[in-house]
Amino acid sequence: MVCCDEAWLPPCVLQILRRLLLFGFRSDAKSLQPVPAVALVAPQLLAAMAALHQVQQQQQQSQQQRGQHSSAAVSHRQLSAMVERGMLKLIKTLSQVQQEHPWSFHHAGVLLSLLEACYTQLLAAAGQGPWSPAREALLLTCCQAVLAVLRCDSYAGRLSSNTAGAHTQQVTQACCCLCLRFTQQ
Repeated sequence: MVCCDEAWLPPCVLQILRRLLLFGFRSDAKSLQPVPAVALVAPQLLAAMAALHQVQQQQQQSQQQRGQHSSAAVSHRQLSAMVERGMLKLIKTLSQVQQEHPWSFHHAGVLLSLLEACYTQLLAAAGQGPWSPAREALLLTCCQAVLAVLRCDSYAGRLSSNTAGAHTQQVTQACCCLCLRFTQQ
């Protein structure tokens, strides 16, 4: 028997895909074998995140046009929280897949797009605040995703251990300072 309320379906499908990608294949950082499933799934997850970002922008524009005290403000906040939770789950999933399969993630062409999406979220929030709990969790997850990419051993330069290590440490410290600045506002 099919349930009328199928709101549980997208999170369940996302969780199944995440577990399949993380635990169904050996890490390509260790095996040096590409994971074709990452190339199929990661771009679709990123496209879903971009669609949610567009919805988020449309909500912000409509809220600015209506004003803060309209009768639809409560439903707007609920929808905004749902969109932010959806983006949070997608960014967490993409970040975990990137950590487990860094080379397949890079070759799928979504590494730079994920970083761009995270930076867009962080820069859009700069100077604003206080944030809702869902928005704050989204921003922290974006910071964590950027840090995970910066700290990824597979992407680290292998020119010399001292130079590469110092550069990685500087970039990581700069990113940490940026993330702290956003979380303290």
